[in-house]
Amino acid sequence: MPYKILKKKCRQSSGKKGKYIIVKNSDNKKQSCHASEKKAKAAIKARYANESILTEYIKLLVESNDRKNFKSYYLDAIKRREESERLEDERLEAERLEAERLEAERLKAQRLEAQRLKQLSGKNLADKLNSFLG
Repeated sequence: MPYKILKKKCRQSSGKKGKYIIVKNSDNKKQSCHASEKKAKAAIKARYANESILTEYIKLLVESNDRKNFKSYYLDAIKRREESERLEDERLEAERLEAERLEAERLKAQRLEAQRLKQLSGKNLADKLNSFLG
């Protein structure tokens, strides 16, 4: 099932804003929302990987005459899919943690800048008072 990326404002499931959506070519329905085109492309690759595992499973089901081998192939396909999902979950969690880290750094920089400005304004007032009294 082919997918395409469209540049369109959207909301991710986490509530964060996104700029790119993935849609199915067949019906143009939104499948997911992503912050960057690179992330959208990675999501499409993951979708195709999952679909290829499903296709492989169906092929094995149709072509298999040996139930023992079929079960082995089937279980292997499930393991690969689970591994793919686990890796995608880890990637998303790493992205979330990185976003949190960057936000914490930004807030820290803002606090430091506010303190610096406060110190400067306090110093300026003290200088003005000294020159007035002076």
